[in-house]
Order: sequence, then C-alpha cells, then structure tokens
Amino acid sequence: MRFVSVSLCLCVFPLLSCGGTGAAAPVPSAAPGESGGYTLVYERTVNGNQDLYVSPAGGGVERRITEDPATDGLPRWSRDGSSILFGSDRSGNWQLYSVGPRGGAPRRLRQNGWREWQLDGSPDGRHIAFLSNKEGAEYLLTAGLGGGDERVLVRHG
Repeated sequence: MRFVSVSLCLCVFPLLSCGGTGAAAPVPSAAPGESGGYTLVYERTVNGNQDLYVSPAGGGVERRITEDPATDGLPRWSRDGSSILFGSDRSGNWQLYSVGPRGGAPRRLRQNGWREWQLDGSPDGRHIAFLSNKEGAEYLLTAGLGGGDERVLVRHG
C-alpha cells in the first residue's frame, strides 16, 4: 500500500522539525480509502468545538470521527492506515491519542502530566515522535507505542 501524509511542522521519520510552540495550520493527512482512492483526515471547528473528520479525497460525504467538548487536532494517519493519531486536551492537558478510521473511543497513548502534541508514527508503526514540555523545556522525543523506549532527539531552549 502507498500512503500520503502531509505536515507543515513535524516529519520526524526522517527528522525535520520546526521550532516554536509546535502549532501548525491544519493540513489534511491522507491514507488509501476503502474504494481505492485516498481518505483525508482533518480537524474542523463547528459551533466552537474542534473535532476530527474524514472525507474521500476526491469529494464526498465527510464523517465526524471524534466528538468531545475538548479540542482534538493535528491528526495523522498511522503508516498502515489502521488508526488516526492526534492530540487532544480532553484530559485537561494536551496528550496523544489514537482512534480508528470509523471513530469510536479514542485510546490515550501515554499517561503523564506533561503537555504532549504534534505526533507522527514511525515507518514500522512501532514508535511515535512528538513534542513535549517534559521538565519545562520543549523536547522532540520518540517512544514505543506500547510504552517505554523513550528517547530525547532535540531539546529546545
């Protein structure tokens, strides 16, 4: 399968990073769809609430895949297209989550009190790269999806 994934700010595999707060304009991420075309995932704000949506890249009906009063954003397809990785403040602090392409209950990927956001999956699907304010500074880290294997790649400031 061939995947297309786009990001303005963080493509860590290979490593390309921008500084600052990690905020980026919403850019859709695409994965092969069920009908052979690509499916986009993106954030959209409706009535003041930002959630994630999917839509066929060639046009068609969009479908909401997260529904929470918190802000869900910065979605990325996993490399195999089986899940969508995203950041959310639904726990009261920006954290990393995944959800299936049809929606459902999001799964929190890491348990800690730090602010973590702007994630991307590794080509083998076993690790994630993300920004974190661990220990007060902004870090670019990688970690295993099953936990552990945390490694600091870059420390800003």
